[in-house]
Amino acid sequence: MRFSGKIALVTGAAAGVGRAVAERLAAEGASLMLLDCDEAGVVALAEALCAQGHGTMTRALDVADPVAFAEAVAACVDRFGRLDLAVNNAGINGGAMMPLWEMGNEQWHRTIAVNLDSVFYGLRAQMEAMLGHGGAIVNMGSIMSQVGMAGIAHYTASKHGLVGLTRVAAIDGGPHAIRVNAVAPTFLRTALMDDVPEEVWAQLLQGHPLPRLPSVDEVAALTCFLLSDDARAITGSIQMIDAGWTAQ
Repeated sequence: MRFSGKIALVTGAAAGVGRAVAERLAAEGASLMLLDCDEAGVVALAEALCAQGHGTMTRALDVADPVAFAEAVAACVDRFGRLDLAVNNAGINGGAMMPLWEMGNEQWHRTIAVNLDSVFYGLRAQMEAMLGHGGAIVNMGSIMSQVGMAGIAHYTASKHGLVGLTRVAAIDGGPHAIRVNAVAPTFLRTALMDDVPEEVWAQLLQGHPLPRLPSVDEVAALTCFLLSDDARAITGSIQMIDAGWTAQ
């Protein structure tokens, strides 16, 4: 029960990594503010957790809306009295792959807004709420936080930017006992990757030294370790969970 009495906020909580993180936090004692643009999905998760005796509240929002994000953090503090933990997990894959020179402004700006701007909005509100008592935050990066890949300039730029933002937040937050880290998984079988054919998954696996890809539960386990007091000396780090992809 590492998170007994703690209040945690998770974005993109309705499915995938966000749901796995929320379920693990609740199982270890945290009360939760669950955020997602999928209102039905996040409400269903909250109902399931409440049925197990866990304290939860939800809000449907677009994380790229700075006012809505700030209001959600404020609502969490109003309900629970404080905020101790946060996971900025919401993100999009940015749609079709294409050479940089063919990419339109709308595709670029929307990807940056959801994957990077929203993390800034989240950190700003979350860290302010943690002043005076400290806390821990994890931002969800990607192997594309460290490398590049043809056709996804928008996604890669957003995840590289997240690394810089994480490091500066850790420096700013350190004197206030606020830790900020990032987790960077390789390709995961989540809803964002539903349209990837099996033959492509086989090709992707061949690019990893380990003969398996991580599960969302394993990413959640690493995330919750970084949120816990077991990681109290870790901040400003980018923790890879990539089956060795970036070691090559």
